[in-house]
Amino acid sequence: MGLEEVGEVMKTVNKRVEGTPVPRTEKKKVTEVYDLVRHRPTKEYQEVYEKVKKEYTELGLVFE
Repeated sequence: MGLEEVGEVMKTVNKRVEGTPVPRTEKKKVTEVYDLVRHRPTKEYQEVYEKVKKEYTELGLVFE
């Protein structure tokens, strides 16, 4: 992806979030969101990651 393409993706992202306040969330301990034994996020946070990854993939970003 070239710089111009990245610029277009960022413009799209900025339009989506511009003027939207960041929602306050309850602070959590790392052990509530990440399994330190198995070295992976909890199911809930993995689902959030996959959702965001899908949105950005649809905008043209490539994850390897």
